[in-house]
Amino acid sequence: MKNSIKLLAALSIIGFSGTAFAQNSTTAAATASATIIQPISISVGPTALEFGNIVATANGGSVTESANNTDYSLDAGSDPGAGNYGTGGHDASFTITGANSANVSYSAGPITGLPGTVSLSIPGATGSGNLGVGGSLTVTYGGTLTIGAGVGAGALSASWTETAMYN
Repeated sequence: MKNSIKLLAALSIIGFSGTAFAQNSTTAAATASATIIQPISISVGPTALEFGNIVATANGGSVTESANNTDYSLDAGSDPGAGNYGTGGHDASFTITGANSANVSYSAGPITGLPGTVSLSIPGATGSGNLGVGGSLTVTYGGTLTIGAGVGAGALSASWTETAMYN
């Protein structure tokens, strides 16, 4: 009987001393969220960049249409006496719309369509801003048209693509 009590005691100790396992996995709940905002858009106008009537001279030169319709300044590329000062020149504008108070950037692509002796720079057509509470930003800009020596009479036209994006 002594032996059977010892055996019973040994078996009960073995039964209670099973292998202890550490935690080998866990889980956590995750969530995903998004806010759908208005797509950004850009429109040109109501005016395009216009330099008016220019009388080219043999030396060439440039005409600058400044932003905010403050008219343009002339140099050797035009002749104020020919009646071109202030005729037809006006700045350009475009409007960006999108999410209220969003930060945006805008940029002008390459300028095309001008002959090799004529160039156009439009520094105001690249920059950044905020759409404000109303979700809109209007940008007004001018430019400088440089006319090479010996450019003949005729209409000039240039084009570029204006791009806007959320920052």
